[in-house]
Formats: sequence, structure tokens, C-alpha cells
Amino acid sequence: MKYFIKEKFFSIKDVFYIKDQYEQDIFKVLSKIISFGNHLRMYDNKNNEVCEIKQSVFRFLPEYNIIMGDTVVANLKSKLSVFTKKLSVSSSFGDYTIDGNVLAHDFTIYKNRRVVCTVSKTFFSLRDYYCVDINEDENPAFILSMVICIDQIYHDKRG
Repeated sequence: MKYFIKEKFFSIKDVFYIKDQYEQDIFKVLSKIISFGNHLRMYDNKNNEVCEIKQSVFRFLPEYNIIMGDTVVANLKSKLSVFTKKLSVSSSFGDYTIDGNVLAHDFTIYKNRRVVCTVSKTFFSLRDYYCVDINEDENPAFILSMVICIDQIYHDKRG
């Protein structure tokens, strides 16, 4: 299923709106204005918290944790790479790898070496806008939270 992530253009904090391919509001992601490292929360369309995304600070390379309920369900770590963007993901949903192009506009998310998601960011846009195509058997909230981490690592204007 396809999802579209749009970042709010004028805002002190990061605000993302996530719609499905039918243009229905699915999730909203809000960051804290004051926090030590990036700290975001994802809410469903009924305003229930789905997950929390927290940056691990004092790391040489960017690292994020995804928390659902009171449990850390994933840890994303940026890997040192010259010509591509790479992240490794250890999670309770399985081990994932994320590969992106040099400009960090196109990403592929793999689970057990099988493509489970493709992500493309629009060029020449004033705000971040992503098209995310997720396999039906994956947890969309979890995959979309990883895409938010990608944005925070490679495209966040605050950090």
C-alpha cells in the first residue's frame, strides 16, 4: 500500500502528516520543541499514540530508537559509507537494512534480503514530501516510523 508523508512547511517543530493512497489521514507525527536530541511521537487519526521516536545523543553516527508502548522495538544505526546511505535496524519485527542513494532521496528497506518498502523523496520541494510503498504483510506504523528516522538523519533542517 502507498502512503504519503508531508512535512508542515512553516513550523517551529517537525510536524508530519501521513495519508494513505486514498488521501485519508492515517498518522500525524509531532516533535517536541525543546528536547535533548530529536524526540517525536506518532499518533493515529483518533489521536492515540502509536509510537515514539528518540534520537540517541552523543553518538559518532546518528542512532534512533523506536518505542511502542514502553518497549524499544527497534534501534536504527547509520553506517559509515561513502557513496550510499546505509542504516542497519535491529528490531523485534526482524532485522532490516536500509539502503539509499547518495542524495538520500530514494531508499529501499529490506527484511531478510527481501524488499519490503521503497521510499522516494521529491526533488525541488519547499517541504519534505515522501512516497512510501509498503508490502501488505508489514506493520505500516513501524515502517513509516523508520522513514521518519530517515528524514531526521538526512533531511532535518533543525539538526
